[in-house]
Amino acid sequence: MDIPVESLVFRKCVMATMSTDLRSFARSMMSPMGIDHFSYCRNYPGGRVYCMTTDPDFSELYVNEKLYNEVSMASIEFYQSGYYLWNISFPGSRVGNAILEKLGIEYGLTIIRNNYPNYCEFYHYGKKGNNPFLNHFFINKLNIFEGIACLFNESFSRQIAYANANRIIFPESSFDSVYTYQSEEVDLSM
Repeated sequence: MDIPVESLVFRKCVMATMSTDLRSFARSMMSPMGIDHFSYCRNYPGGRVYCMTTDPDFSELYVNEKLYNEVSMASIEFYQSGYYLWNISFPGSRVGNAILEKLGIEYGLTIIRNNYPNYCEFYHYGKKGNNPFLNHFFINKLNIFEGIACLFNESFSRQIAYANANRIIFPESSFDSVYTYQSEEVDLSM
C-alpha cells in the first residue's frame, strides 16, 4: 500500500517503526567504529520510496519541513552509483544544515547503488566530530561499509520486504544536485 507523503501518519510508517531494530543492528556493527547514524533508502520510479533509519526524528523533520523537495527525489535515472562524502555534497544546503543541527553530524558517507530502471539504493553512514580527517576514515574503510551494506541486506530481508510493501510517495523533483553532481572529485587511490 503506497502512502502519499501528505497522508503520512509518521509514527506508524516504516521509518519510525523499524528504528529500534535498525539501532540494534547499528550498535552491534558500527558502534565500535563510532558510527552514529545509519539509514537505508530505496527509491523507485514515480517518487515511491521507503527508508529505514536509526533516527526517525530526523526523517519526520525531513518530511514535515519538505526537505525532500531539495534532495533524494530525482528520477532514478539521474543518480550515479558511487561514494558521496557529506561535507562535500551537502555544505550550505537546507538538508546539510538540518543533518548538522538535528543529528550533530557533519561528516558522513553515502553509498549509492543504481539498479536503473528498477530502483536505486542509498546507504547512509554518519559520524559525529569536527575533524576534516574523518573523510579519510570513510575512504579508508569503504570495503567495511560495503560489507555492512551486504550484511544489512541479508539480515533485514524480511523487514525490507515489509518496507517495500509500505512505500511512501514523494513528489518527484526534476533533478537532485547532491547525488547527481559532486563539485569536487574524490581521489580514492590513497
